[in-house]
Amino acid sequence: MDRAERERPPRAGKAGGGSLVKGLEAVRVDALDRASWLALRRRGIGGSDAAAVAGQSKWSSPYVVWAEKTGRLPEKPDTEAMRLGRDLEDYVARRFTEATGRRVRRLPLLLRNPRYPFALADIDRAVLGERAGLECKTSSAPDARPFRETAFPEQYRAQCLHYLAVTGWDRWYLAVLVFGKGFFVYRLERDEEELARLMETERRFWTDCVAAGKPPAPDGSEATGAALAALWPRSAEKRAPLGEYESALEEWARLRAQKRETEAKMAETENRLKAALGDAEKGEAGRFTVLWKTQTRKVAQGSITLSAAWTGAGEPYTQIVTVTGVTTTANSKVDLQPAAAQLAALQADGVTALVVQTNAGVLTASERGAAPSASTTVQCPVMEVEA
Repeated sequence: MDRAERERPPRAGKAGGGSLVKGLEAVRVDALDRASWLALRRRGIGGSDAAAVAGQSKWSSPYVVWAEKTGRLPEKPDTEAMRLGRDLEDYVARRFTEATGRRVRRLPLLLRNPRYPFALADIDRAVLGERAGLECKTSSAPDARPFRETAFPEQYRAQCLHYLAVTGWDRWYLAVLVFGKGFFVYRLERDEEELARLMETERRFWTDCVAAGKPPAPDGSEATGAALAALWPRSAEKRAPLGEYESALEEWARLRAQKRETEAKMAETENRLKAALGDAEKGEAGRFTVLWKTQTRKVAQGSITLSAAWTGAGEPYTQIVTVTGVTTTANSKVDLQPAAAQLAALQADGVTALVVQTNAGVLTASERGAAPSASTTVQCPVMEVEA
């Protein structure tokens, strides 16, 4: 994607919404296919990007958003959790109306405010009778206490602030369905100073990084690490000059030594505590409570089937897979890896690495290298550690 394409705003058109979107540019999205919709989203910062751009996201980062908006990274593959969130959006909106008495309306529009040409908003619902919107969320969190004990969940704050800025409305409601645990409604009032800070952060990011094609400084997040690995999946037999990073490497070496020393001291303290606890599972010292409980471990065998018809585009190739022979729970950790012999067979077929991960109960297989020439079933030892 060249600079002109990145800077070109979405084409405005006539769309429903009346006075709700007066003064805003709006593009109808209900008739767009997914590829066209994703192409539109790349032309600005969306609500789901706001927290990452502001450095407030656990799942993304400024570097990841930059790589996505400039076309360097492929769009994330659709997951079961993402599909579930979309399918339940209408249900969450109806629950909001049931809980508050406020009626809502879906606006199938991608909105842009001329005041913030870099910002886009594809909102879930408009609240009728108010200058307000509604964001619908679902969560598989095992504990609902964080949702009960907060005035507004911080992980969704930047997204709602972004929508307030783009629409110019007065407040934003948030409805969260925590599966099997509860339904929560929050309200965020417009705060001009907070909005100005976020919009200035987004403006600098878009102008200095996306439009200029210059990446932001990489942070230490897992998301940035994964993006870098995806951008350069293979090494080449050449050298890169790193002279300007000598002081950074010195600091890295110092921190690594400090980390080793800290981990050794922590391990020593933990072992002294274990010796003091003996067969007791709990101990107390001042403001501290120490637990040393026996964990139940279950070892099982599972299998996954990798299809030669990969759903992912580019590298790494990814596909959603089903693990047979294993049942996991929300409180289980899953350590699932193919046997060495089978991994060697895949490597002979051009696959250089195979990783199977679990996220919210969805298992994703990804490989680096050529797609396998034929469908293959991999037997995997599985260890469940009950929390």
